[in-house]
Amino acid sequence: MLNKKSVLKDWYSSISSYYFTVVFLIYLFFSCHFPSLAISINDTIPFISSKKSMKKILLTDKAPAPIGPYSQGIFAGNLLFLSGQIPLSADGTHIIGLGDIAAQTKQVLANIDALLKAAGLTANDVVKTTVFIKDMNDFPVINTVYNEYFGESKPARSTVEVSRLPKDVLIEIETIALISK
Repeated sequence: MLNKKSVLKDWYSSISSYYFTVVFLIYLFFSCHFPSLAISINDTIPFISSKKSMKKILLTDKAPAPIGPYSQGIFAGNLLFLSGQIPLSADGTHIIGLGDIAAQTKQVLANIDALLKAAGLTANDVVKTTVFIKDMNDFPVINTVYNEYFGESKPARSTVEVSRLPKDVLIEIETIALISK
């Protein structure tokens, strides 16, 4: 006659051993094929972490507050995603440079700079921008101002002409920065 407790204990032991073996084999596979993804004993395993710790909101009064249901920026892992910035004054009360693409571009970049500084980052940490403009004919002027701000860091960039932007501004730029500290 089989003892139920003994059978149950053996079953748990087998499952536990099997689980350990599978996890260990997965670990070996990733450490051999993707060494940059290898984790140490002190690392947090993302799929075990709580969702709260995986994403944090950036909020500062040094740049315009969101004008809708979104955040100024989101920290996700080692990246900072900034919402599209338009040429609003830092207090968000008025548009800077009405009808002047150079002035609007400078203000957008000043807002981005304020958000980056609030996160402890600089223009050199930016890896990608997406530029939305109302008129592609403004591209050379935008490029000049953009180059003055980013200089040699030259992040990847996409530029798209759109039919309309919030508050009828001429430019909006969204940004992704790498947190390497």
